[in-house]
Amino acid sequence: MPVRGTPPPPLSINGHRIVNAESGNPVALRGLNWFGFNVGMGMVDGLWAGGTEAATDFALITYQIRLLGYNAVRLPFTWKDLEMPPKVLDKDCSPVNVNFLKRRLISPNVMEKYISKPLPGNVSPQKKMKAGYCNQYLPQKSNYHRLFFVVQSLIAQGIYVVLDYQPMGLEQHPYDLKLFVDKWTDLWRQVACLPNFDADLANRVFVDVMNEPDSMGVRWEASGGRPGAQQLYLSTADSIWQTTPNKVMFMFEGEGGGREARRLGFGGELRRRHGSWAGLGSEGVTGEGAAEEQRLLGWGLREGGTSPCMALRVVDRALSGFGLNWGNGFVTDQEVIRNRGLSDVTPFFNELLTKSYVNKVVITPHVYPPTITHATFLGTTLWDQCRTAFGYLQDKGFCPASGGDCKVFPILIGETGSAFETSDDKQWLQDFADYMNAEGEAAKYTSVPVNGWNWWAYNENSGDTGGIVYHYWQDINWAKVNFMVARFGLRPWYLRWESAQAAASDARCSLHWTPWSLMLLPGCCILQ
Repeated sequence: MPVRGTPPPPLSINGHRIVNAESGNPVALRGLNWFGFNVGMGMVDGLWAGGTEAATDFALITYQIRLLGYNAVRLPFTWKDLEMPPKVLDKDCSPVNVNFLKRRLISPNVMEKYISKPLPGNVSPQKKMKAGYCNQYLPQKSNYHRLFFVVQSLIAQGIYVVLDYQPMGLEQHPYDLKLFVDKWTDLWRQVACLPNFDADLANRVFVDVMNEPDSMGVRWEASGGRPGAQQLYLSTADSIWQTTPNKVMFMFEGEGGGREARRLGFGGELRRRHGSWAGLGSEGVTGEGAAEEQRLLGWGLREGGTSPCMALRVVDRALSGFGLNWGNGFVTDQEVIRNRGLSDVTPFFNELLTKSYVNKVVITPHVYPPTITHATFLGTTLWDQCRTAFGYLQDKGFCPASGGDCKVFPILIGETGSAFETSDDKQWLQDFADYMNAEGEAAKYTSVPVNGWNWWAYNENSGDTGGIVYHYWQDINWAKVNFMVARFGLRPWYLRWESAQAAASDARCSLHWTPWSLMLLPGCCILQ
């Protein structure tokens, strides 16, 4: 099992800020999405890459993610992946030394300035079982065990974890409320049974209940005999909270599709980012509805959708009339809702305010640039859209119609990213950074910086954005990382060394490795 390392401090929420629960200081999350548990791998993806161990060995990659400055990793998963037999991921790989890692993990733009700095120690290393091979230490019993190992390994590096259920049309669980809640509750009970849960995992692991409800044709309210996002989110949170009260943080995503897009459903979503095309039509859509969907699908492909999945996104945004990305959309402005045919989130917030975990909730919209959305919202248009769709929640908050105090929520961008190739995308990212940071002209639209972001993705095989690694997973894409340093607040290790306090902290951490064994807590049961 992973060396205990240096877990990050537990988190809490104070108004619109995510804070260190021990000190009360604000904590900005700078995260990566690392998929694999949702694409038939049953593990984070890319460990098959080969080449150097820096690109192939899981434990060494997590160490590098930490050094690049990321302090959160979001792990998309499906139940199908967790229940499939583990794949063999032992891979021959060439060893690297400290000098190689140092040159890999410093931007070429400032290499000479920082190359003499000593690299911080690895607080949770894994011993090789056989020289020249990577990943032989991964659990072999089940993919559930692998998921827990990944969670514990990231936490050991001081990295917060988001568990994100991503059905995206590949599973039907969101259409059965009891099944949905039971599966989540069982998974969380397994997490809570890990021996280091109280000491290391509690309030450091987020539950992202469901990715992009639009992808399953799910609106805020129940419809067509299927539960809505309100039921899925709050019933799941109720059950998990009962299992570990005050020891879990929740993330809720938006729903932004228009009435026509919702009527058609678009439940047969193709995994848009990892490139697999499976399941063209919407679940349960037949006859004239199916024919209409195929007509709209063809229109979406002609209008710029580069795959059936992307075409459905083009259609969905066009029909909603408000240009919201899937996963965005917490609109409570009744005029906008009526004019745009949006699903109304107001009842969800009214019920959420009655919950004991209301102060454990982070709002996590997904916001993407033009190459992903095929809608060019820039400058004031983008900022106004963000303010209406989610930004008001951290400024004035949600104000119940029945009266009472308005409730503010912390905002964290659950997904954003780009291939970082087109001029429109680069301009959009600059404008969006202004909004996230409440800087420049964007400060007229928001007075509060967001709490952070999760970049999509680590993975090179992300179909529409690529990753922060490229060249067959071997190299860091410094064009992207340098942008995150310049505008998104990312601070790689060599910049943190400019602070004597941070340098001293890293030095102390590297001297205190505390191994622990995976023994079960009394009264707990874990998958056998």
